[in-house]
Amino acid sequence: MKRVFALALVLVLALSMTACGAGKDSGNGDLLAQIQARGTMTVALEGNWAPWAYHDENDALVGYDADLARAIGEKLGVQVEFIEGEWDGLLSGMEAGRYDMVINGVDVTPERSEKYDFSEPYAYIRTALVVRADNTDITSFEDLAGKTTANSRRSSTGPRSPGWTPWTRPSPWCSRAGRTPR
Repeated sequence: MKRVFALALVLVLALSMTACGAGKDSGNGDLLAQIQARGTMTVALEGNWAPWAYHDENDALVGYDADLARAIGEKLGVQVEFIEGEWDGLLSGMEAGRYDMVINGVDVTPERSEKYDFSEPYAYIRTALVVRADNTDITSFEDLAGKTTANSRRSSTGPRSPGWTPWTRPSPWCSRAGRTPR
């Protein structure tokens, strides 16, 4: 069951119609026609990642991703309904039919390209390591070999670390802390 996925659009009108109405078959017919018939386009994003999507001082959802979604909705003549969620649930939520598309920072990978339709990327985000200022031992991904790191389960950054494996069982830290991974 494949859902149409839009990361964002370079040519808002042309690509929004292509991304919403063509590509991988969702088994539910033409998604663009469904969106236009409903008059609403449901978009998932994190909502806490400035400057892409965040809440301003009046708690309004703003940022580049939110603006892009609104521009697509305007070109399609539909209202945009935002659903904010954690990164790890965005793609699975789309697969489950909770929303029409995800407009959020998502790397285009071969595995994801098999399941989702992507627009042309509108930004290229460089991944960086963040360590304490007094840590001089870690300066590259290679320096992470044998160390414990934290990554989102469905993120594309984890595989860049040496020895990374998908989180398929509770980590020792979670077990010691009496927690179960979500």
